[in-house]
Amino acid sequence: MRPSVAAFLVCCAVQAQNLNDASVIRPGDILVVKIYYEHGFVGKTMFVKSDGTITPPEFPGIKLTEDVQIEALTLDEARRRLNESYVALKPWARFGIGIERGTLSKLLGP
Repeated sequence: MRPSVAAFLVCCAVQAQNLNDASVIRPGDILVVKIYYEHGFVGKTMFVKSDGTITPPEFPGIKLTEDVQIEALTLDEARRRLNESYVALKPWARFGIGIERGTLSKLLGP
């Protein structure tokens, strides 16, 4: 078997294993994403879209133009992926990111 085919099969097996794990993110999950920056924070409660992506929150001076793929990642892995997306736009900006599981009441609001 060629190395690239073997790597692909291993990758797919790991992703399939992750999809059976309750600790990973799946489409339809509710997440609370908070971006902490120099002048405060922005929080957004959202559904993970059917394609496994989220539309990241905007904050002053930074707006990601593309959704971020987070399906089959843990919350920490998703936080790191989101952080990389923001850093790619503004490497000099200082901010922190938090992601936690949300509830339907948080999504619907008061």
